[in-house]
Amino acid sequence: MADRLDSMVVKVSSPDGLITGEYRPNQGGVVVDFAGDGFRRYRERGLERQLAAVAQRFWRGYRTAYDRALAEATGRPTTHGEYWEADRRRYWAERDATSYEGMSAGECVYFHSVGLRDFNVVIRDGWLAGSTKERFAREVATGFSAMMSDYRTKLARLRDKHYGRGR
Repeated sequence: MADRLDSMVVKVSSPDGLITGEYRPNQGGVVVDFAGDGFRRYRERGLERQLAAVAQRFWRGYRTAYDRALAEATGRPTTHGEYWEADRRRYWAERDATSYEGMSAGECVYFHSVGLRDFNVVIRDGWLAGSTKERFAREVATGFSAMMSDYRTKLARLRDKHYGRGR
């Protein structure tokens, strides 16, 4: 299972098809690209909506691939839903209510999500006009990676809180 997770690549595109991306959770994070002159067609608010959808698709693709790998490794289907154990119910409820966020290295792209369900992206006003698509893609990568780092940190704390250290 570890080999499968290490080689995982989640490929997505934006709803408008102008952004493509790859998420490699165990190999360096996110790479995004813009089709042709697609980058220049955007204004901040429109690009924010497209990137929020890309981030959500990255996460859903990751969860689907992770669940598939776990099911193959254990021989049992992965289920998410109501748990009988009180500690597990509390853990999932708190995880789903936790806020995760990340700011890009250049402090121009901010990612936020609650429970990694709905994603929000904010781009600093006026920043796109002075940027290139390559520079912006690096900002997206560092912002998304920062949010996922925040997720992993908070997830570890939640596991310790609900299940005890070392689990």
